[in-house]
Amino acid sequence: MGKQRKKVAARRAKEPGTVQVGLTPVSRPGDRRDRRGRGVPHRNPGQFDSPPHRPAGAAALARPARPLAPAVAEPRLLDASPLILPPRIGTIDEHFLRTELPALNNAVSDGALAVADFANVLQGHLAMADLEALLRIADRFSPMAALYILGALGTIASSAVRHVRVATGDNESNAGLELVPGLENALVRFGTVANRAPRDNHDTTWGLDFPMTFTATEGEMRFGRAVREANRLLGVSNALLMPVRTGEVDFVEAVDRFVEATGHVKAYTLIQSDLAFNAFSDDFFAMRKFLGAYVVAGKRLEGPNATYTGGWCSFELSVGLLDDFRTTAMHRTKFMSAEDRRHIETSCMLPTIAEIASMHLGVTEPSLETLDVEMLGKRLAATEPGMRHAIVAARGLMKANAQLAATHVGAIKKNLVMPASAMTDAERAHLGVSPDGGVSGTPLQVTFDQRTRRLLHPLVRMAVAGVKEDTK
Repeated sequence: MGKQRKKVAARRAKEPGTVQVGLTPVSRPGDRRDRRGRGVPHRNPGQFDSPPHRPAGAAALARPARPLAPAVAEPRLLDASPLILPPRIGTIDEHFLRTELPALNNAVSDGALAVADFANVLQGHLAMADLEALLRIADRFSPMAALYILGALGTIASSAVRHVRVATGDNESNAGLELVPGLENALVRFGTVANRAPRDNHDTTWGLDFPMTFTATEGEMRFGRAVREANRLLGVSNALLMPVRTGEVDFVEAVDRFVEATGHVKAYTLIQSDLAFNAFSDDFFAMRKFLGAYVVAGKRLEGPNATYTGGWCSFELSVGLLDDFRTTAMHRTKFMSAEDRRHIETSCMLPTIAEIASMHLGVTEPSLETLDVEMLGKRLAATEPGMRHAIVAARGLMKANAQLAATHVGAIKKNLVMPASAMTDAERAHLGVSPDGGVSGTPLQVTFDQRTRRLLHPLVRMAVAGVKEDTK
């Protein structure tokens, strides 16, 4: 039977309408014939014919996944187009990405494996011929499938760059990309097909099913779950708020929406609190060192950043406690999906919940962060009961947002700032990403100042005496 299958595969490879990639015949667009030449129902152009192996994680992507910046409360796929994935990239499959690559990374980090040996293993799994074969059919992949491939190649690239930097002592080196010939070109090509920056990102590292991993430690898995929950819970909160911002739902009628959104924010605050009280700094640093920026095709690109998830950014925009967050969000769109980018761009043009609440309080000042707290309290007391109840519910949401920011800072301090303060200069120099800033390079003090600005925001601090805060 084995010989017969090989003969059939060889014959199929020569038939019009197919190309041969490894041992797997790939249908050309428009081919509608089965292995015996019979007509079959229409298939999506480029769909693989009965691949010998399809990673479980790749198959799982065809199922409804966690939402990435949902426009509605229901879960959805990042991309609704047909999922078309290769059975393998070279000999790289789900097992390699989830088990072997993390083991290799840990071995190199511990000094048990030389970088040259690491390179030999990678080249054994992913030869230039494999990448060239993949590039020839790159246009056939859906954006979602291309994102999966980009994530796999990006995780390998970030691992290689990290190890070469440590070995050479040059934290700006990009020589790690050369460990696998053709890797940089493949990143650029699949970045184009996926419409993303050509390296791994927050979606590929934490948002896919399955998520990628650098170390496979429990702490890294825990951090990834927290990122996905942030995207889900804050994304659903944002979906509840968007109709109020667009005017589809009157502000005075939105009390239940504010209350439900507040409940989701508080649920995520508990997750952040757990990251702070049950710190995992060793695992956190082991993961974070792979998130450094490097240059691809002449452009310096930031590493995966948890706060760049569409759900988190959209929620912060909708609440609107920071006057300058629109600028921050637009910077982050460079690393987002096309859908998330469109959503953020639209969101930046809409009034925030804070702005709508202040409008109903008769405020006309351009900056909400400098309003007089006592004045706001008096104006609130003078509003009619229904509007007062809505403003207080919105204020409860803003307060929950401020408390989340404070808890997030607590998690940063416990897992990053405090452990780094006990390190020597030599140890800090080998962290990959400076502990004095975020993955984007933004100083941590900026994040801490934003936390304070939220907590001291006049709409958060205004008196609500005599009005029940109806929040979950």
